[in-house]
Amino acid sequence: GAAVGGGGRASARPAGRLAPGDVEVLRGEGFTYDSSVFPAIWSLGLGSRHRHLPTMPWEYESGLLELPFAVVPRVRVILSVSYLKLLGLGVFSRLFQLFPPEPVLVIDSHLHDFVPTPTRRTLPLHLRLAFKRNESAGLAVLEWLVAKLRSRGYSFVTMSELAQVLRETT
Repeated sequence: GAAVGGGGRASARPAGRLAPGDVEVLRGEGFTYDSSVFPAIWSLGLGSRHRHLPTMPWEYESGLLELPFAVVPRVRVILSVSYLKLLGLGVFSRLFQLFPPEPVLVIDSHLHDFVPTPTRRTLPLHLRLAFKRNESAGLAVLEWLVAKLRSRGYSFVTMSELAQVLRETT
């Protein structure tokens, strides 16, 4: 995950790892919003789970707006290209039927979702195997997700536009 705010700067902590004080540091550096939280029940072992946190955007006491990464409501499975590839489109089709997506979705993806990266060889075996599943399907999976969301009336905006709209409506 990356936090993007004032001046387009990004947070140094990947994968939803927030150390005590990070939010205050980001706000102090001029960030107005952040996207570092996976409010999920489990992860592949790279990210921190924050299942106790809201699945929709919220504001920290410091005024920093958190735009959490999307999860399937109630079951809190991460809705990202990596997880779509891992669990399969059939699983997500069924999850969408049972638990319609939230009104605001921040979709997570990485370079390794679309092309094999050399650094994959350094990962633990379970992660190498997870990333190998449907390895060449990243673009097709993303296209499926975009089409599925468009058919449900979703529109797509940048993170900055989303933060601005959310600030204007609260």
